[in-house]
This record gives sequence, C-alpha cells and structure tokens, in this order.
Amino acid sequence: MTSADKLPDSFLLQCCRYYETAGLTVRLAEPVEESPYYSLIVRFDDIGERGSIVDLELCFIPGLEPFAREGVYILQSFAVLVDRVPADKAPELLRATACVNMLLPLGAFGLYEGSGTLYLKHNTMVHRDWLTEETAVISIDRQNGLLLHQLHQYAERLIEVAEGNRTAESIV
Repeated sequence: MTSADKLPDSFLLQCCRYYETAGLTVRLAEPVEESPYYSLIVRFDDIGERGSIVDLELCFIPGLEPFAREGVYILQSFAVLVDRVPADKAPELLRATACVNMLLPLGAFGLYEGSGTLYLKHNTMVHRDWLTEETAVISIDRQNGLLLHQLHQYAERLIEVAEGNRTAESIV
C-alpha cells in the first residue's frame, strides 16, 4: 500500500479526533470481510421529537483505485434511519423520499427495497491535496452539520411514512 492509499484512513482518524474533542461518541471501525475499509461512525442523539439516535458513517468508497492513484477519493456520509421497512409501505415511502429530496441542498434520502433500509446518503469527491489542508476536517464537519439539520427536519416524518402513520403528500 502506498502512502497515498493511507491518506483516506488518516483523514478519518483526524475526523475521529475532532469529534471526540467536541464530546461526541465516535468509533473508528477497522476493515473486516463484510466491510473491507475503515469507517468512522459518529453518533448523534435526540434527533426529532422521538429523540432518535442516528449513527452517521463516514467512509471512503472502496474499489476506486484508478481514481485514488490520481489523488481522487469519494467520501460517503451515510445514516440508516430504519431497517426492514415493510414492503407494503415502500411505494408510499419512495414517493415521500422523492418529495423531500427535491427540497434538499445536499444528499438524498433513499430506500433499499430488498432490505427495506431507509437511509440518508451524500457523497463528496475530494482530492489528495485538499485532504491535507488544515480546514478539510472542519469543512466536512460543516457539511455533516447540514446533513444533521436535514435529519432533524425530515427523518421523523419519513419514519412515520415507513410506519404507515403519514402519507407522502403530508410530508412537506
């Protein structure tokens, strides 16, 4: 592995230290067979009126070695809101996510129909030079702050659609 290949992992470690210093619960997950890459999990609690706990996972998308050799990486921020949404609720939930996504400045809510997982996801393309700048961690934190704001605004409403307690039309 070249030193350039270690840069994304080093950046996640910097983010981990930053969030630890801010008093957040964080965990740096090492590569395992199911997830062969490092990821940083940042826990946010008290999301919405239900006070839900949401883990925001930051990882560099694996399998893009040709881009990495050129110094280009894709950082993904990913949060699971609900696992196993009932199949009969999926069509309404997909309509609801489409309505919400039109309003979002960053990222998108989605549903993996096979597993029934409702999520929020955003990808950021970054260059090696930018990852080494002093402001990179703060910039990603600000971006994550916007994602967190969107979770506060819409996660609970989407969960209510997934539970059958709200319609897509009533979400916005």
